[in-house]
Amino acid sequence: MHLELLSKEGRNLTLAIHWPRFGPYHTSRLERTSQGLAEKGIRVVGIEIAVEDTTYEWRVTNSLPGIERYVACPTGKYGNLSPYNIFRNTWRLLQSIQPDIVAITGYSTWDAIVILSWCRIYHRPAILMMASKYDDASRTGYKESLKRFMVRQYVSALCSGTLQKQYLEMLGMHPNAVYLGYDVVDNNYFHLKSSIVRQNPENYRHLPGLAFPEPFFLASARFIPRKNIVGLILAYMSYREQASKNHDIPWRLVILGDGIERNNIEKLISTKNIEGITLAGFRQIDELPAYYGLASVFIHPPLQEQWGLVVNEAMASGLPVVVSKTCGCVPDLLIDSVNGFTFDPTDLNSLTQLMMKCTDHSINLPEMAKASLVQISHWGLEGFVGGMYGAVISALGPGYKAPT
Repeated sequence: MHLELLSKEGRNLTLAIHWPRFGPYHTSRLERTSQGLAEKGIRVVGIEIAVEDTTYEWRVTNSLPGIERYVACPTGKYGNLSPYNIFRNTWRLLQSIQPDIVAITGYSTWDAIVILSWCRIYHRPAILMMASKYDDASRTGYKESLKRFMVRQYVSALCSGTLQKQYLEMLGMHPNAVYLGYDVVDNNYFHLKSSIVRQNPENYRHLPGLAFPEPFFLASARFIPRKNIVGLILAYMSYREQASKNHDIPWRLVILGDGIERNNIEKLISTKNIEGITLAGFRQIDELPAYYGLASVFIHPPLQEQWGLVVNEAMASGLPVVVSKTCGCVPDLLIDSVNGFTFDPTDLNSLTQLMMKCTDHSINLPEMAKASLVQISHWGLEGFVGGMYGAVISALGPGYKAPT
């Protein structure tokens, strides 16, 4: 009934897009979606639960020009907030905004449950935004049954890619209600900024790991077990040994990120006396193009990964990529031996051999870099906007007529 009245009144529809905490990925998507859907008569607002969290060290940005943003819990970090505070503040915020339709991140967190409950009570369509795929974790019957029940509460979905769409269909979402394009980055930003870096490399030599002009492998991830940074380092150690035996000069390895495994990683490097590695720490988005721009090949080695947005960033920066086959982005972003290679993250020797292949001049890395740019051009912010619009129209149903 609400949407029928909205259509008859001919007024703009308000779409609220929810994330627990806004990082650079989210703000770029939100800004582009606000611009793109304004032309369709849709007002877009962002709902953020907290401005900080306990997982990511993104810089807090209070001013976001071009984005209509609302914060449910201005104080406190997401991850430390009580369910009561999330419920009370998020409910009040929704009552104040009164969105006509809401795109919700996931279905299992307290904030997602609160927002979905509000949508059900007030008869507002809910769009599910999801990056999960079937093999992310071990699946049990009762949990999958519960997920199917939760997924049925949403009328459409915006997911990351092919594997994520397949999983949503397994959970009962109709194929025609599932749209792709959720996990994207601002390709233009990384392409343009990394190009500037390559033109003036000396301006960035002050950053950790960039002091020398020699080629290097680049990796970027949180230092947690499933990201497999330890495995990467062990594979790199073997690579250096093989390169030395062949009388080749091994490339360096620069790793961006931080986390609970840092002490173990530093101890491993020290104990094994592994040379050539720089742990450059967590870097904000304005410093990332310096690393992508000066790297030669990007490696992403996780044991388990829903998607892998760092692969998007590297490809948009014009890098060949070597990516674990467990990454959710592989079917959509990787063309093996064209813009990069995939490997089994439990087989460290296969990663070592790919490092050797990248450095022994047997492949054309510049051509692979060009192929990365072509492939990632199909997975940018416009894909998010188009996917979101498709999910909105699907959620509203055939009876809804946009205002003219």
